[in-house]
Amino acid sequence: MNNVRLILLCYFGVGFWLVTPAYAQKSQVVATVNGSPISLNVVHRFLDRSFRSLPELSDRSQRDASVLQIGIEHCVKREIVLQHLRSGKFKTSEEEIDIKLEELSARLQLTEQKIDDFLAKVQLSELELRHEVEWQSSWKKYVSKYVTTDHLKKQFDEKRKYFDGTKYHVAQILWKQSDDATMAKALHVRQQLLDKDIDWATAVKEHSRSASAKSGGDLGWIEYSGPMPRGFTQAAFKLEPEQISQPHVSKYGTHLIRCMETIPGTKTFEQVAMELRELETNRLFELVAARYRSQASIDVKLFATESRDSKPPTGGLEIIDNGG
Repeated sequence: MNNVRLILLCYFGVGFWLVTPAYAQKSQVVATVNGSPISLNVVHRFLDRSFRSLPELSDRSQRDASVLQIGIEHCVKREIVLQHLRSGKFKTSEEEIDIKLEELSARLQLTEQKIDDFLAKVQLSELELRHEVEWQSSWKKYVSKYVTTDHLKKQFDEKRKYFDGTKYHVAQILWKQSDDATMAKALHVRQQLLDKDIDWATAVKEHSRSASAKSGGDLGWIEYSGPMPRGFTQAAFKLEPEQISQPHVSKYGTHLIRCMETIPGTKTFEQVAMELRELETNRLFELVAARYRSQASIDVKLFATESRDSKPPTGGLEIIDNGG
């Protein structure tokens, strides 16, 4: 991760400044959804919580534009979802927010802290904190309605191998390109394999540009939870033993994936319920955000860094705010 400073490129007019006596640092608005501002404070707060396990990104000054854009995109989705929830029975009233803030203040008093101290610590204005509380409360209501134990059990029964620790022994042929010509080549090689015009070992030797080619393309055992990227794993888990996937495109190139053998998992619903709940909550969030995004007026400000070489965290990010 490059250590660079952020330069705000598109800052139109005076903009919005979110200021309270408790926390007086000005915070740029980095996006709006139907006119509702999303401040840099709020984006950083979300990233603070998401990067607890990544020390190099826990420092706000170390986050370049590529990381902030991930946070901004999530906060835009969150605002879209929240505005939808406000229109129905999942709305959180001002009175409910007041009660939750009173409860927070009471908890802080037990450790001899004041609400102003808390706001300074998390670097949010009082208005921003109220918005955060509203989101957490409204989303919790929505999730409790749809991500029920019965729903989770049904998902587990229908998609058991994705959660019970089932293992797939897989191999691949990898082309480092993903253009039309490469796709055509991959389809041709796949058909040759299906017609038995060429065997797997020969196809790997002639075509694969992966380090795994030295071992016949063997990648070893994988589970749905890892260690391969999710898209690759999803393609692999559609296969039965000895089947070969359609060409799969990833950031590494174009893959043909072969399932060599499988071992059924033994984990029970009770053992994976928490993981499954998180996955289903994340899926619900993405579904609602996607459904109402086209109806929203979204204005995202643009950032640039001093270096064109800045990159997002290794392996990408799968971060979500479950309202906690």
